[in-house]
Amino acid sequence: MPATCQVHVLGRFTVSVDGEPVPGDAWRHRRAADVVKLLAVAPDHRLHREQVMDRLWPDLPADAAGANLRKAVYYARRALGRADAVRCEGRLLTLWPDGVLDVDLDRFERAADAALASGDAAQCARAAAEYRGGLLVDDRYECWVAEQHEKVEGRYVALLRAAGDWERLLELDETDEQAHRAVMRRHLAAGRRSEALRQFDRLRRTLRERIGVGPDPETVALYESALTLGAAEPPSPAQLAAVALANGLVAFGRRHLAEAERLARQARVLALDADLGHELGEASTLLALVAHARGTWHRLFREEFADSLRHPPRPEVYDAHLCFQEFYLYGPEGHDGAESFGRDLLGIASRAGSPAGRALAYLLLGEFALLSGHLDTAVATLGRSLGEAERAGCVSARSLALER
Repeated sequence: MPATCQVHVLGRFTVSVDGEPVPGDAWRHRRAADVVKLLAVAPDHRLHREQVMDRLWPDLPADAAGANLRKAVYYARRALGRADAVRCEGRLLTLWPDGVLDVDLDRFERAADAALASGDAAQCARAAAEYRGGLLVDDRYECWVAEQHEKVEGRYVALLRAAGDWERLLELDETDEQAHRAVMRRHLAAGRRSEALRQFDRLRRTLRERIGVGPDPETVALYESALTLGAAEPPSPAQLAAVALANGLVAFGRRHLAEAERLARQARVLALDADLGHELGEASTLLALVAHARGTWHRLFREEFADSLRHPPRPEVYDAHLCFQEFYLYGPEGHDGAESFGRDLLGIASRAGSPAGRALAYLLLGEFALLSGHLDTAVATLGRSLGEAERAGCVSARSLALER
């Protein structure tokens, strides 16, 4: 009866021969395991010698790579307990040619192909269950694994979409907006309006923190409809601000700058009136983006900076100012005019008696001195920024001043 070799490449790499697991210490020679892995995931479980050599020893001359391959094949055969476990025939290497080879990746791909072709959600869910984890998770960052891992995971994602398993999709990728929308719709269909609104907040926060964008128009429209659907009370200021900010980012992405500015200012007023720190910081960021796109960044930043000092200190607004100040210094336009601009901000902050404002202005001046090669001035000015930041309790400015 032909011997059976089972190879698992989804998740952690394991091998069994006739039901007996190959012990981990049998793979002491790592390249022996790599040869088996390569052949297990290859079409028909065979590759040309040159393909294996190029993937495992790309920087070695052909003769040295060939010697390494012969050694790896020898140890692979020893680990699998058969001289014909890896056949070398001409220039071709084949895994387990004379027995029954069962690779979990093959089973998953067959099930995925059949399920996706059928379009049946239940069948797609069953096929997705065959996916036991990423391809060769211990080798994820090897060049020869990364490309194929992406293809296999793409097949898994397609199955989850077809099965409507949106929660598992979000476990894989929190920025998947289609999945967030589907979860929102599911909540709304079940009468769980508050859960749908929370899902939108989660999406908005994730997109902002991970990739610096806002939800797309379809998602914003769904959120707006959820706000009014069966609501006993009108939307809260936080919810209205979220709508304004999301639509403002959509307008900015379409280069409708006047509309983006209008919505940012609307969100800013709502945030100020309701003491919404995060929303106020986001509105300030959107206003700065619009001003930068128009070439009016200095004027708007000065106005925003001065206005912020007339209100109680807000870390979110301060961090937004700090972020755009850093972009100004290290962005593509260079730092021309930074010294005079920094002194202008310092004067505004000093007249307002604001340690937080002085910390930001001194930081700008200190970084400008550092970039200009004036090290003594930079050390002294950054020290002033550090002192003001500690007085104001500005963690971000303190950290940045210390780093510089």
